[in-house]
Amino acid sequence: GIRGQGCHVLHNLFEEIKKIVCELNQKDALAIENCLQVREDPALGSNLSFIKANLLFLPQTATNLETEGILIYNSLNILS
Repeated sequence: GIRGQGCHVLHNLFEEIKKIVCELNQKDALAIENCLQVREDPALGSNLSFIKANLLFLPQTATNLETEGILIYNSLNILS
């Protein structure tokens, strides 16, 4: 579905960003040094996988809850 395609696109984008960050000189800015350190974190991949697997519903849920005039009953159904 669209959500799966979005995840694939985000994964590819993340890989491209990693390549670009690796080409930067960490002496140019502290933010670059921080990015390089985060990129080397062995837990990064598993953390991103967890987010992908468990939290992708949040943006749509938040959008649904922002609907004006929605009954509290319907809001509770959105959350369950």
